Amino acid sequence: MKSGHATRPLRVNDVRAARALLDPASVRYLLPFLGRENTAARAAAQLGVPVRLMTHHIARLRRLGLLSLLGERTRGQRAIKVYRAVSDTFFVPFLASSDETLGAGIRRIEARHYEQFVEHLARAVAQVAPPEAWGVHIFRNARGDVVFDPVADLPGWNPAATDIPAVVLGFPTLRLEAEDAKALQRELFELYARYASRSGSRSYLLRLGLTPLEP
Repeated sequence: MKSGHATRPLRVNDVRAARALLDPASVRYLLPFLGRENTAARAAAQLGVPVRLMTHHIARLRRLGLLSLLGERTRGQRAIKVYRAVSDTFFVPFLASSDETLGAGIRRIEARHYEQFVEHLARAVAQVAPPEAWGVHIFRNARGDVVFDPVADLPGWNPAATDIPAVVLGFPTLRLEAEDAKALQRELFELYARYASRSGSRSYLLRLGLTPLEP
């Protein structure tokens, strides 16, 4: 690996470093130094961990070549060490980690986000209706596709109503020509970019996915 803070991702081919970056329990200790300078004490406070534990992980990340010591700043009678990730952006090939296949790598990363998505989704929908009201509506649509639609069994249920939390869960199947699928892909990215440029008071986790089901 070559260090630097350029915008082009630093490709991480070292197996140990790759595993550290793809492991949520490990990479969290690098995040306070990603794209910014930081000290051990300040990083520990941001993560809510003891400084001694933060110092231990800083040494580990430096051995892996993921964190660099920029220098020291004097504060009173003390010299405070300042660190930063060796790059502001990383690219980790799935096959450089412990994943045996590309599918396994995607599945592991997706599972981490999906668990978080489901946990918060369950909290949000619990505010709308009791658990016994929730289930799956199974039917065949006008095109002949079988649909599994998570819904609440309530009279006049309308997930788009203004008093319903902004949550969406579903895996609809579309029948499109290749050019229409590419147009949908572009529009989804454009829609995401439009809202991503805004700054609000709450955080939302958005899941986007589109893939052909046949070769």
